Amino acid sequence: MAVISLVIMSNLLFGGDEFLERAIIPNTYDQMFGVALILLILEAARRSTGWIMPAICIGFLIYAMVGRHLPPPWTHYGMDIDRIVGHMYMTLEGIFGVR
Repeated sequence: MAVISLVIMSNLLFGGDEFLERAIIPNTYDQMFGVALILLILEAARRSTGWIMPAICIGFLIYAMVGRHLPPPWTHYGMDIDRIVGHMYMTLEGIFGVR
């Protein structure tokens, strides 16, 4: 898991401006690395806090993906894997947020 995280972070650090510009439409490698990083973070949260924090995060990720199929009080436009990875992994508003 440590080697995988180093590969993911090297892709992030050495991607340069092209990496940030692809945040809207991530390529296949970005999607694979983003999903792998999300899974690694969920595993780290599980090891440090137990199952409750990863369960909440997984619930919100599922909500982001199936939001267009929910009834009106909870409906939203929905997000696909591209958009979730682009937001969570490739911008400063997700995993690497400043707040």
